[in-house]
Amino acid sequence: MQPTKIPVLWYRTGEYTKKISNCAELRMYATLFHMNTPTHQTRLSREDYLLISVLLAVTLIFRLWTVMMIHTGIDERDYWYSAKAISQGAAIEYPYINHRTVRWGVIVPVAVQQLITGVSPNAYYTMPILNALVQTLLLYLLGRKLFGKKTAVLATLCLIFFPYQIRAASQVRPEIFSLTYILAMVYFFSGYVFGTDARKQIRSLMLSALMLFFAYQAKITNLFFMPGMFVLIFLQKPQKKIPHSILFGAIPLAGFILETLIYR
Repeated sequence: MQPTKIPVLWYRTGEYTKKISNCAELRMYATLFHMNTPTHQTRLSREDYLLISVLLAVTLIFRLWTVMMIHTGIDERDYWYSAKAISQGAAIEYPYINHRTVRWGVIVPVAVQQLITGVSPNAYYTMPILNALVQTLLLYLLGRKLFGKKTAVLATLCLIFFPYQIRAASQVRPEIFSLTYILAMVYFFSGYVFGTDARKQIRSLMLSALMLFFAYQAKITNLFFMPGMFVLIFLQKPQKKIPHSILFGAIPLAGFILETLIYR
């Protein structure tokens, strides 16, 4: 039986235009179009919420299962006691100023956590594990937006079971905080690239720049991401590359100036 003829339609895909002349072809290309629809244009579905819940549960269970003893090296000591000096007030003298005791992207969140949970040994693991959970959420959302659900799940599982994460998610160190800030930076930047509302695009760009500054506050070498972000702005928004690049760079610069004034 011959497929039912329909009025001639034209399906444009990339570099060529194809003529569609029957229902079978129409169904095939409709399916193809649906599969290729960018996920950043759709809201989270029930399946997304289920996948996120499962991934968060796996993250929490695996992090608790593989948690390591608290290291007592100079790095771990300085971060924890710097935060403790803030959360406990004048009861503890702030450690000497060096490149570790001014990493506010690590110290300030831990100080806030200490105000809530106290400073017992078990409370030490709160922020590393919380960061791991936030990273799972951000990586799934980012992977879904850019590549689809399957890639998002696979990437998230790779992060969860990545061997170095066992150590990173067990210690108060810059590594576990840095990844959270960098993922947030890229996630907000994707909102800037794929957004359709101009105001929301600018807001996303500003939030992305702010996350880069927070990443710098966790570890200065995170600034090496900045040139790459400028390249992306030039590639993705060539019409607005200069003003948007200036805006993206101005926010971390303002943070640097403010930080310097505080030290003075």
